[in-house]
Amino acid sequence: MPLTPLAAEIKATLLQECTVEPFDSSAGTSGYDEHGQEIYGAPRTAPCRIVPKQARQLGKDGDLHGAWGTVVMFAADDPISDRDRITLPGMEDRGPIVVQVAPYYDAEGQLTHKEVAI
Repeated sequence: MPLTPLAAEIKATLLQECTVEPFDSSAGTSGYDEHGQEIYGAPRTAPCRIVPKQARQLGKDGDLHGAWGTVVMFAADDPISDRDRITLPGMEDRGPIVVQVAPYYDAEGQLTHKEVAI
């Protein structure tokens, strides 16, 4: 299926790259080795956009709490899935990160991009 115009515009802004290792559910026992560790396929380089995020929440006690993280955006047609691992550039020492993928849609219900919060 071809990308919608909005999805194509978003894809054009993905000027950074990260490494994605796909979860291999066909390997081992349902994707796990004899030690219970997940098995991943060959790594690939994926275009993305890495955005630092900050969130604040006012607690019931009146204290303001903050959280910091990173959102990684992928194109609508990128095959990233919930059990894949990603490694961000310059952060290889932190190791791969297991991701949960959130799809985003336009007002017509067409997929525009995918986001991973880490």
